[in-house]
Amino acid sequence: MSEGQYEQAEAALGDEYTQLLSQYADVSEDGDGTSSAESFEQARTQQQTVSEELSEYQRTYQAYREAKAAGNETRTRALARELLALQNGLEENVSELNGTYTEIQTSTEVDVSTERDRLQSVSQNVSETSTEIRSAEFTSTQLSVRTEEPHGSFIEPIEITGALRTADGEPIESSTVAISVGEQTHSVQTTERGSFTLSYRPVTHPVDLETVTVAYEPSNASLYLGANDTINVSVSQTTATVQLQNVSDSAGFNDRVTVRGSVSVNGTPVGNLPLEVQLDEETLSTGTTMPNGSFVIDGRVDESPAVGAQPLTITSSQQNRSIAVSSANTTLDIVQYESTLTATTSPDGNESMLLSGRLSGPENRSLPEKTLTVQAHNETVTELSTGADGTYERSIALSRLPENASTLTVQYAATDSNLNSASATATVPHRMTASESGILTTLQQPLPVLVIVGTLLSLSGGGVYAYRQRRTTQSQTAESEQTTTSHEDDTTADQPTDADTDVALSSATAALDRGETDQAVVMAYTAIRAQIADHYSVPTQATHWQFYTAAVDKDLPVRAEFEELTTRYEQAQYAPEPVSTATAETTIETAANIADGLDPQTSNADTSRADGSVAELRTD
Repeated sequence: MSEGQYEQAEAALGDEYTQLLSQYADVSEDGDGTSSAESFEQARTQQQTVSEELSEYQRTYQAYREAKAAGNETRTRALARELLALQNGLEENVSELNGTYTEIQTSTEVDVSTERDRLQSVSQNVSETSTEIRSAEFTSTQLSVRTEEPHGSFIEPIEITGALRTADGEPIESSTVAISVGEQTHSVQTTERGSFTLSYRPVTHPVDLETVTVAYEPSNASLYLGANDTINVSVSQTTATVQLQNVSDSAGFNDRVTVRGSVSVNGTPVGNLPLEVQLDEETLSTGTTMPNGSFVIDGRVDESPAVGAQPLTITSSQQNRSIAVSSANTTLDIVQYESTLTATTSPDGNESMLLSGRLSGPENRSLPEKTLTVQAHNETVTELSTGADGTYERSIALSRLPENASTLTVQYAATDSNLNSASATATVPHRMTASESGILTTLQQPLPVLVIVGTLLSLSGGGVYAYRQRRTTQSQTAESEQTTTSHEDDTTADQPTDADTDVALSSATAALDRGETDQAVVMAYTAIRAQIADHYSVPTQATHWQFYTAAVDKDLPVRAEFEELTTRYEQAQYAPEPVSTATAETTIETAANIADGLDPQTSNADTSRADGSVAELRTD
């Protein structure tokens, strides 16, 4: 932002920032971590706003300079006034962002003093530019107001007199100007001395507020700046009456309901009064009366009102104000419509499935934040909620399903609703054996990985880690033994084999050869995690550190090595910079050692080659 590169500044806070923030929140388990994650999210939102405002300020400033060079005084003043408004908003947002920076520095001990200094410098530049524009284009003014009788109400308006002059005391004479009193704006005519009078008929003034602000609101093309003053007042409450003229008879989900009417006090129309339309005690829509007291308010019915005649009320949401409203009541007949639910499934890795779909009402309108129940064989598997667009998606472990379950049923129970309940059925994907999943995992690798892995496995030296020679011999021996005993015991046919781990570690090596160090570490960790889960029956639905703790509780013999591997995995997965090549090589070596330590067939003698030399973990 300090270099004026606003698009790049906003892009830096995009998808990558969101992903890193999500990962940061995942690994920050204590209260301070959660708090700082929220601060980072707040800082992102605030900094995007500041960047957008700075960009808008620069564009407007350029247009201002062009209008001034062209001699267009009307446009020059209008753009100058817009620049002053932008500067006021920018100063407020910069102050809030600086406060968030302070929170981040306090909770994370990250030094953001340089960023704060640059931000303050940008804000100071804008302030100085605005000061120059204000001096060059406008004349400052002063406003003074008073009242002889400060007490009043809607039916007894308060008379206000005032005078409008320049900062040097010259009257702004014989001009039609806009004077606001509270939330009302009056058009008044000044005299030769700059004086004026107006009647303040309070509508939204709080009855316990004993002052009101009176302000001069210059037009965009005016050469004057605004000014304001404050007077003491005392306001009494008056009750207004709502008269209904037209209301819809019946409606259902997503149907538009229109309410027409007017508000008055003893025949005097009440303008600029906020109103609220309630359906079955819930807000349907809001609106404001016109200056003549009339209103037209419409809103769409959601799924919550129950079928049948429901009360419809027109009232005002404001409390303790100068106008109270005597509510008008009628009824609206709510009719029932159908809802639609879809469900599809697809494999999500080898041990889970992805369930997704959408819940919608008539005209394909989304139904957000609705609870859905997922069942298999009449047993509840899980519950989930629809998103803002009515869609849902959930990964479900196949182990959570009842045995032999072939379908899932997703149900929406439309309780206390004007929509019907809905359900959808989806087929459970084929549960693959370990042999099938191993083949699928290999086939799912990108083509270059398949070529590299195939080449590496066909080599006996060169660019292949020496441990693979050792592990291949062990795998061949195990395969021979398995062939001999296959008819005696087939209970392990679906279990992951050491050969699967070899293939995965070979894939990690291939990733390292391509320079993808983070991917290499993640693949090595994933291979060992799967082997540990198989050997020690450790649940797989856990974070990396939860899995480590569960494995240690199972008396894992290579706990120190696995702790190191888990640490390297966290670094590769979450750190902003990739791990070094040396770290990735060491990590794959650690993974290979863990694989040996988990193999019951492995002994110290197994580390010898056929030629009697000791196998070393190295690259070409």
